[in-house]
Amino acid sequence: MKKTLLIGKSRYLGYVLIALQGLLLTLLAAFFVNGSYMQAWENYPSGNTDNIYLSGVSDDRQTATGRYLTNCADEMELFIVRRDISLNNGGMNGSLIFGVYGNYELPDASMSFMHQSILDSDNLALLLTSENTDSTLGVETGSAGSLGDIPSFRFQNSIVVKQLPQLISSSETINGSYSIVGLNEQNRQSFLAGLSEVSGISIDKLTQQGAGMAADNSLVRDMLLIFLCAQVFLSSVFYLVIAVKSLTKEGKLVLLGWSQKAFVKETLGVFVKTAVAFIPPLIIAGWILSGWSAFSINLMGYLFAGCIVNIFLLMIELCFSAFILLSIKALDAIRGRIPKKPLYVLGVMAYLLVSIGTVCFGSYFDTPLRKIDENAKISEQWASVSDYALLRDLSVGQDSESIRGQSNKLNTDLYRWYSSIADQSDVYIIHTEYFGEDVISGWRDNKVYTGIPENPFWYFTVSPNYLTELGITTNGNALTSAKDGARLYLLPSTLSESEQAQMKEYLKHSSTKSLSEGDIQTTFTKEQNFEFITYEPSKELFTWATSSDNDMTVKAPVIYVCTPENMRYFEDESLRTTGLAGYIKFSSLNAAEQYTQPAMWEQFALSDNAPVFSEVREYIDGLQKNLWTTILGYGLAVVVLIVILIGLLITLVSIFRIANQEKLNVKKFFGFDFWSLYRIPMSLLLLAVFIQLAVVLLLQSKFGLALVCFAALLQLIVFGKSITKNELKRLLTAFKGE
Repeated sequence: MKKTLLIGKSRYLGYVLIALQGLLLTLLAAFFVNGSYMQAWENYPSGNTDNIYLSGVSDDRQTATGRYLTNCADEMELFIVRRDISLNNGGMNGSLIFGVYGNYELPDASMSFMHQSILDSDNLALLLTSENTDSTLGVETGSAGSLGDIPSFRFQNSIVVKQLPQLISSSETINGSYSIVGLNEQNRQSFLAGLSEVSGISIDKLTQQGAGMAADNSLVRDMLLIFLCAQVFLSSVFYLVIAVKSLTKEGKLVLLGWSQKAFVKETLGVFVKTAVAFIPPLIIAGWILSGWSAFSINLMGYLFAGCIVNIFLLMIELCFSAFILLSIKALDAIRGRIPKKPLYVLGVMAYLLVSIGTVCFGSYFDTPLRKIDENAKISEQWASVSDYALLRDLSVGQDSESIRGQSNKLNTDLYRWYSSIADQSDVYIIHTEYFGEDVISGWRDNKVYTGIPENPFWYFTVSPNYLTELGITTNGNALTSAKDGARLYLLPSTLSESEQAQMKEYLKHSSTKSLSEGDIQTTFTKEQNFEFITYEPSKELFTWATSSDNDMTVKAPVIYVCTPENMRYFEDESLRTTGLAGYIKFSSLNAAEQYTQPAMWEQFALSDNAPVFSEVREYIDGLQKNLWTTILGYGLAVVVLIVILIGLLITLVSIFRIANQEKLNVKKFFGFDFWSLYRIPMSLLLLAVFIQLAVVLLLQSKFGLALVCFAALLQLIVFGKSITKNELKRLLTAFKGE
């Protein structure tokens, strides 16, 4: 007799369960390797490094502090790394951002993982010598400016490495965690003393560790573990059903001279052999699903270990089935008499575990669903400005001193160019900032300004023509004053009189603080006149936010109407900012081309800088990609969970039917209805569904409620179909005999 005939077609489901369990284990192995990878990044640069922590550096010291760091890196041949984390999904799927600068040839500047070079002198040189200051290794919000990929796992936080000055500029703060490579005993104290002097922070505070950098992937880990636990129980119950269905054959073969051990080997051994045969394809599948781009012996070793664990778990799952087959007498086996209580206990435990997983997953899913909705809103909002053009690249050219903050030539050239086109209807100044509670508290603690507002607020910097695009009108005299050099501010009428007075004091102080003769001289820097107007908020205004953590629209921002004549150093020096945070924008790429002809660049000494403008849509492709990745990942997780739940229910139905076949046949023969026949399992199923509904309602989980309701309906349908399948055939077989 062929061994496949002992099991029949149900063995194929066993093969699927083995493959699924192996896949989960290889993914877990890759996930934990990813944890080590992220730990390596959090410890980068390793080796002989000094860590410093800049916190609370006042606005008037930030530029000087940044200049001090880059100057020291050049003079002392240091390599400086700043580590930031962007929590754009409420702590989920955030980006690790590294700013680097200095001597990239130092050994500790490089990084490798699993014997693969991640950062080395070649790609660091490519980044740090790039004339495009917006260049990155890895992809941030869009593909524009990326010089190369950072090897990554599919489910990890994205990693971006950029030039340190650009990170400081884009984050608009010098504050952060820095690692300095290359300091020695001779220059360490002088470096710290100089940094303390320029930043206004004591040496003790500079070297006192602040909040660490953390990225939480616990959701993915917990999901995989929940699926694995459910898978183990499901497989255990399935192999029990295989054993129970094989009892009659076992009894007959034992009477014919077979040993019980031989029967167990022929019946269950095929699954162990299959698990061994699955090792190569599981390793390949795990490698592909992990997303790691390069071949790695170390990674293959971890995936192989996952396959070995798969075989070990399979043997544990088969143990109870083997015990049933070895312990039952031949005559009992022929008559199908099985130990009901142990099977019921194991089956109910498995079902409860998957039910708990359903509820937990439903409550987990509310957060990513909110983020999916927010990302969709972000994409929808950005679609309205996707045709706008913004500054993407700006080469250093002959203005390296300007990039280092040692000269104003590049800023002056860009200011002169913008001034010449500022009155055009399709040329805008657009920049928005949100000053949250943490920023305002920092101002207050460090006494940075007078009249600091009590509440967080949005601050819009817009040109007069974009103000018109927003649908906000002002009297002509106010705009004339702005074009003549007065700082024109529009304050929402939602602010009380005292709040408006406080805001005016803050705006005056922040606009005049730190002005110097070295700044680009405008009418405002010379005369320092202000004009304030109250406006009535009437509609939601787009904030140009790139993170769902920030509001995409706001109704009552504080608006600064920006003209070339009323700029101060902060605005005119920000004209060279690239990307979505940039100030200069055009209504379209065609409009940008009108004002970026080679002759105009030559006129304003910008030919060597070769500014390049691109459409906004190039910068939001990262948001679209994250949206679809999230939908696909969690949609797949829902399908897997439902499949496991239904598979487990079918298995439980099989156990109940086999264990009670004689009793069910008699009752069916005497005309008992469906409820009378299956009252106990049906009641338990309804009770489980009721408890699940109560829990998700208590947790106020919208997705959990929808998932439990859908799963309940599906379970009731599957229960009714599977428990009555071939009912008449089984009844006739029972009374005719085999």
